Amino acid sequence: MTAPEASNPTSALAATVGRYFTVVSLVPSLLLVAFITVLARSGAWSHEPDFGVGIGALTRLGVGGTFVLILSALALGAVLHPLQFALVQFLEGYWGVSSFWGALRENRIRHHAARSQDLDLRIASETIKLGQVEDNDGKVSPSNLTDLELAYHSAEKVAAERLRSIYPANSYHIMPTRLGNVLRAAETRAGAAVGLDIINFAPHLMMVARREHAAYVNDQRTALDLAIRTCLVCLLGFAAALLYLWPHKLWLLISLVPFGSAWLCYQGAVAAAQEYGAALRMLLDLNRFAMYEQMRLPLPLSTAGERKTVWALKALNSDPNNEYSVRYRHPSPPPAT
Repeated sequence: MTAPEASNPTSALAATVGRYFTVVSLVPSLLLVAFITVLARSGAWSHEPDFGVGIGALTRLGVGGTFVLILSALALGAVLHPLQFALVQFLEGYWGVSSFWGALRENRIRHHAARSQDLDLRIASETIKLGQVEDNDGKVSPSNLTDLELAYHSAEKVAAERLRSIYPANSYHIMPTRLGNVLRAAETRAGAAVGLDIINFAPHLMMVARREHAAYVNDQRTALDLAIRTCLVCLLGFAAALLYLWPHKLWLLISLVPFGSAWLCYQGAVAAAQEYGAALRMLLDLNRFAMYEQMRLPLPLSTAGERKTVWALKALNSDPNNEYSVRYRHPSPPPAT
């Protein structure tokens, strides 16, 4: 990789602070600082805002002003960066144990559980309407429906199945938020056939995975973190707009722009979480045998044998007092020269 050219400050900055920090922390923070700068320069704090003046001031910052703007964004990004994990946890629905959060969590879990059950009923209903009967070869024979009716009920079933896929298969795992359900569904489905917990063994898999596999997972995780961080800075922008524009009546409608952007970013985070879940399943499917080899476990010859290998792996990984004995399989030594 060649070094960035000195004449390209963006490339130089990215190389200095790192690609992840630049994308996830610096860019959203820069947007927030620029938005607050426009609010402040518009004069909204003391009189009716003039956004033409605010935008004009932003475009005429000069070298010194641009440096201060970027430095402010870096400082804000550095402050928010350690909060990224807590922010993801909050948006997933981990809200603490107080009575308020407990009641809110119960209400939202009931809502999503009812919705997932309703989708199950819709899928079953559309299946019955289609009259689908699968023979031993998996061929589907629809009942005596017209092509239009068949197309309608098929589309309804597919739509319900896609919505149902964002929820975990077991209602026991339902979370209070949509993002939490998408991530929990991915966590519980990846490796479920052989009993391998993707959350506990994702670091192991990332260490042995092929470079392009690990890069793909990292890219999907970066997209998810970017959407979540942008959602946060949009909410902060919404709060700033309320603070500046509250006395100015209809100008307060400007605050709907960052609020609507936060909602769109949350929807984007849900979509990114689905792609991230698919990337985790790919990581496990294509690299779990490399992990077994690296841990000197015998390679299973069947899914039943793999379940035994995974059971031994989990026993060794999660219980330090476990006395279960595993017979390791070491590679043959290289031939003597």
